[in-house]
Amino acid sequence: MLNLISVEFFQLRKRRMPYVLFLVLLASILIPIIISYVNYQSDMNELQIVEWKEALVLPNAMQNIFNSIPGLGIILVAILVASTVGTEYSWGTLRQTLARGTSRPRYLTSKIISICIVALLGVIIAIAFGLIATTITSLVIEGQIIWGSFIGYIFTSLGRTLLVLIVYISMATFFSILLRSSGLGIMVIIAWFIGEGIMGGLLSMSSGWIADIPQYLIMFNTNELMALNSLDPRSDITSWWQSAGILLAYSTVFITLSFYRFQKQDITA
Repeated sequence: MLNLISVEFFQLRKRRMPYVLFLVLLASILIPIIISYVNYQSDMNELQIVEWKEALVLPNAMQNIFNSIPGLGIILVAILVASTVGTEYSWGTLRQTLARGTSRPRYLTSKIISICIVALLGVIIAIAFGLIATTITSLVIEGQIIWGSFIGYIFTSLGRTLLVLIVYISMATFFSILLRSSGLGIMVIIAWFIGEGIMGGLLSMSSGWIADIPQYLIMFNTNELMALNSLDPRSDITSWWQSAGILLAYSTVFITLSFYRFQKQDITA
């Protein structure tokens, strides 16, 4: 298994896609910080200065970073997974690998583990860059940083963010295997992301048990979990364990279906 994982890491290191996606994610974190600092230094009214200052000083600055990651991060993770899993079909490398005697469960397990590690490390490194940048701006503006329980906030928010990304990693894996294509896998994830938001909004305007359906959808529980990353979360947020449990259930279903479909799939077609 370790040999297969090392091979997957080698393949990912040689591809440009992971680096491009990481740079996009990093830019989405650092560019708003740079813009906020430039605006803070410019001549503005007192209210605007306070707003830009909150975006640059910890802990509010990290709250903004954690709020920005899930939206773009979901799409980037879907592209990474679909391009890594789906291209194996078009390149013909999947057939060659399995022909050497590698079992399908071991192959898919190594693929999922390596993708998760790369994706999660990318997010952690990007957040670390954001923390360093906001630490610098906080020291420049305030001259000090009051950490308090802020460290605990960072780790819990990071855990919630990674859980959300794992759901979409499992989903992208399933659809890439089901459709045997990276492009179609990406399109389905984007369509799901947009369609679920529209459907959830329409269902929530209904009455009775129909209005409760959105509470069991991925996007609703993603939003509920990410809302807990706020320093002052609203009082009506669903219990974190409920949203986490639903998202874990979705992940388990998608991963199980991925293994089942991959085991039964005719890769010679």
